[in-house]
Amino acid sequence: MSKMIVAYTKAQLKEALEQKKSEFYNAAFSSFELENMESTLGNIKDSLAEPQNDDEGSQNEVFPLMLSKSEITHVEHSEIPCHVGHSKITPYHLKNKSEITTCHVENENETSNESKIALRHVERSKTSQNLDSQNKKDSSVSLANDTKRHVEGYAQNISYSNLKNHDYTNKQNDTKNPNKNIRQNNPAKITIPKKVPKIGLVPTMGALHDGHKSLMSASVSENDISVVSIFLNPTQFSANEDLDKYPKSLDSDLAMCERMGIDIVFCPSANEMYDDDEIVLHPPKAMGYILEGYHRPSHFAGVLQIVLKLFNLTLPTHAYFGRKDAQQLLIIKKMVEQLCLDVVIRDMPIVRDSDGLALSSRNVYLNSEDRKKALSIKEAIFFIEKHKDSMDIESLRTSAREILKDLQVDYMDFYDYNLRLSDDKSGSIFLVCARVGGVRLLDNLWL
Repeated sequence: MSKMIVAYTKAQLKEALEQKKSEFYNAAFSSFELENMESTLGNIKDSLAEPQNDDEGSQNEVFPLMLSKSEITHVEHSEIPCHVGHSKITPYHLKNKSEITTCHVENENETSNESKIALRHVERSKTSQNLDSQNKKDSSVSLANDTKRHVEGYAQNISYSNLKNHDYTNKQNDTKNPNKNIRQNNPAKITIPKKVPKIGLVPTMGALHDGHKSLMSASVSENDISVVSIFLNPTQFSANEDLDKYPKSLDSDLAMCERMGIDIVFCPSANEMYDDDEIVLHPPKAMGYILEGYHRPSHFAGVLQIVLKLFNLTLPTHAYFGRKDAQQLLIIKKMVEQLCLDVVIRDMPIVRDSDGLALSSRNVYLNSEDRKKALSIKEAIFFIEKHKDSMDIESLRTSAREILKDLQVDYMDFYDYNLRLSDDKSGSIFLVCARVGGVRLLDNLWL
């Protein structure tokens, strides 16, 4: 496909998606193989080699042109109809025209030009009736092979815009002269691919890191069109949070997206995405106002609001979210289920830095001393992962609490996928949020 498109408005995003879809359809059609080609060529050969008599039983039969390779000098690129799917086969020039007694042409003005014969049907003369069956077989195969080459060549140049409005059925039928319907009654079929592009969406707030790269990599590998949104969503920040100082690096973000093979990056402004009087979407009460929702009461309402808008704008097949924000991920899955949204949520594993700290855009707030303290979070995670099979859940809680004793812990415990406290390690998530130097850091372990 062509290079990455950066869209700043909803209208530009729509136009970019249409362009990428058009590129996909054209590429898909130009590279598709003719399905059941042997059967297709067999139909052509049958229609060529088995001419039908007219109603009156005339000795002069009308049959499609059969030529051997020795009779063909070259091919012109003017077109005449030949019902091989949607294709048109070019006329052949003959070395020996004495065999032809009558020629049915598309344009009567072409009959005077001996070098260009726009053949559709040929009336077989008495001399042509003496052709032996082997010659007919050889010539049929020859034309069938030439037909295959022309159909394949034609498929390389046809555009999707022509395909959409094309009628692939031949509805005309000449009842007065059934011999004219030899090709119509035995059409060779070309199967048009029905594949539609898969669209992957990676919603982000910018300040991209290797965790985002893992989401983009998955999207590019699993979809035909990949879209990344970079939008610092104001509705998921409370008044006393870090909206104004949240890290911003649009130029480097765009460069990363291009390196990762992203097709479209959507970078709207707040005014582009929100009106003065917005419809509000509330998270589920049991899941949305505990843990992160307790400390940030308006957070998940803003998350669901922007994610739903992005889903409606891009209509993705798959949407990619990291497991680090586990509560957000589970609530978005709940929204998709309850609102009957036609998108598959792909949750991707946590990506960690070289020292084991879970990657986060907010890690840039940490100084070197705070970062060392923050490593207690990953130590608690790694301890639980190591001893999950040998220790009971209460012992794991106690040990994790001891490891985190020097940090300000907002919450730390085992939860099920509905975010209810769990006494069963199997199928649970260990969630932890701790403050280090004023920075809230999230981490978790899916058991």
